[in-house]
Amino acid sequence: MVRKVRAKRSPPRQSKKKVVRRRAAPAGPRLRTIAAAIVDGVDVSHHNGHVDWTRMAAAGKVFAILKATDGTGFTDPAFAAGWVAADRAGVIRGAYHYFRPAAPAAAQAEHFAAVVGALNAGDLPPTLDLEERTGWSGTMASRVEAVTQCLDRISQLFGRRPIVYTSRSFMTECLGGSTALAASPLWVVDYNRDPPRVPTGWTNWTFWQHSETGQAGGVQPIDLDRYRGDLASLRAFVEASVLPALQPASRSPRRRSRVRKSSRR
Repeated sequence: MVRKVRAKRSPPRQSKKKVVRRRAAPAGPRLRTIAAAIVDGVDVSHHNGHVDWTRMAAAGKVFAILKATDGTGFTDPAFAAGWVAADRAGVIRGAYHYFRPAAPAAAQAEHFAAVVGALNAGDLPPTLDLEERTGWSGTMASRVEAVTQCLDRISQLFGRRPIVYTSRSFMTECLGGSTALAASPLWVVDYNRDPPRVPTGWTNWTFWQHSETGQAGGVQPIDLDRYRGDLASLRAFVEASVLPALQPASRSPRRRSRVRKSSRR
């Protein structure tokens, strides 16, 4: 019986679709995915009434920024208890000062620091709240100078780079659209746009107050906030806010050598 020899088949050609390199995915969707990594929080004052911080933490609010002071003489009556309770509940806490244009800038910073005291390593940097639209006087340059003076004094007293809470409309109307504050992280308020509109000088927001009529942890209404990043990023932000301690100027070795020689004479 004669065997039939099968002809060898040539290997199938690869489809052109397989050999054509795929184009890289467009950057837009990837950026939106990164931006979607956020951490939720709240900000409160005595106007919110009693806050159960354990319940707030259970509601997924990772951080909270509490009003501490206002001007040069007002201390929020709910701050002291809330400051301790938020920390005990495991909420990353921060404090803010409400800036009054007619009050001395440095004195406001000193009042703020005296009430809050020393920050723990895991606390958010202090915040200067810029939203008061009455009481301003002088030129735009002098207004910016007063705010800068307050921020600089806060930096000195806390050893942290402070956050600025404000809106684009406030910066335009009250400070002439100055970019002098843009070295500070931005906590922007915008209830109407997503993403929020940022003032001139900042390229993006760090914190965003996106609602003043929210509900969380049994408190309503309450301000709702977001941090732009994940929890690890938030902790890194806190760590990076610590300013290097100022070291006294040291003499050069050559100069010290001369002093030692002269002392032996």
